[in-house]
Amino acid sequence: MEALEAALPQNPPTKRPPRQLHTPNNLPDPWLMDSEALMREVDRCRELANRIPTPNIETHFAVNSVVNALWNLGENLRFLLALHRDGQRRFAQRAEQLKSNADGEFDGADSRHGGRASRRSVA
Repeated sequence: MEALEAALPQNPPTKRPPRQLHTPNNLPDPWLMDSEALMREVDRCRELANRIPTPNIETHFAVNSVVNALWNLGENLRFLLALHRDGQRRFAQRAEQLKSNADGEFDGADSRHGGRASRRSVA
């Protein structure tokens, strides 16, 4: 672990934070990020972690734990996206059922009032 800490660059604390690559104004719109792009990005990060040179056993295990964590993240995302997709499909099917039932039952009369429309006077 000491070798890993020694390999990391030591930055002295500064008064200003370093220039941000992504500010809140230029972040991608979360509603436009599709799930396939998200999964590709997680896979790309895992591949980048696999390319980190491991000169000693401590570095190897640290990189390996990162790769495993990214793989687990990808699998969890796939599972959650599948649940979300299934829920969206069930919602759409139920909406179609309700719409077809409402279209088939509507005959222009209010069945709650014996086939005639009721009118309330507003005073």
